[in-house]
Formats: sequence, C-alpha cells, structure tokens
Amino acid sequence: MIGGPRNFLLRLLLIAAFLLVWEALVRFFEIPLFILPTPSNVFIAFYRGFESWLYIDHIWITVSETLIGFVLGTALAFLLGTAIALSRRLNISCIRSW
Repeated sequence: MIGGPRNFLLRLLLIAAFLLVWEALVRFFEIPLFILPTPSNVFIAFYRGFESWLYIDHIWITVSETLIGFVLGTALAFLLGTAIALSRRLNISCIRSW
C-alpha cells in the first residue's frame, strides 16, 4: 500500500471528520432533509433499499439492458463491417467519406 497504514488511517479520519461536520451542519442550520439529508439518513435509506431488494432489482435491470445493448451494438457493427469489407461499392464510399 502506498503510504502505509498511517496514511490509510489519516484517510479514514478525514472521511469520518467530513461526515461528522456534514451531519452537524445540517442539524445545526436545520436544513430540510429533502434539500440536504444527513449522512445517517442517507446510510439508512441505502440499507433499507438493499434490505428490500429494491436496488438489487434495479441493478439487475440496468445490467441486463447494458448487456443487451452491447450485444446488439456488437452484432450490428460486425454485420456492417462485414458488408463494407465484402462490398466494393460500400468500401469505396466509406473510404471517400474519410
């Protein structure tokens, strides 16, 4: 690890200090939670989302759509590349466009 354990502990301390200051400022200035929620509320919502499988379902949908898009894009690129390579007319027109 670059910097060793001392550097790692300083990073953790900085993150903890940042979160504590954030929590204190939101509570002290009574900022509405819909504008700036406290870190504790963010972590609670994050936990509840995973506990109820809400995030897992959405992650699965996002990954599925990404993979489907990748497969379709790759297949279309392969077909177009093959058509350009095999067709003299398409090959010449693509070269001229550059």
